[in-house]
Amino acid sequence: MKIAKAIEKKGYSFLTKPESNQIFPILPISLIEKLEEKFVFFRWEKSDENHFALRIVTSWATNEIKVDEFIEMVNEY
Repeated sequence: MKIAKAIEKKGYSFLTKPESNQIFPILPISLIEKLEEKFVFFRWEKSDENHFALRIVTSWATNEIKVDEFIEMVNEY
């Protein structure tokens, strides 16, 4: 939920309401390309010409440092 809250705070929307360790944010392709340099996730569905809905999954084993790095990259965009 930490990632979902950060994405929401930046003003991005979601394909479905975040309710679990799986989230589907809709982000600009230019941001997605930067995130893909460092993180693994799935481009779920093209939203429009410039946006994709992603499938991001975390688990109990997800490193908190990586979560914070992801959020930092989203915030810098």
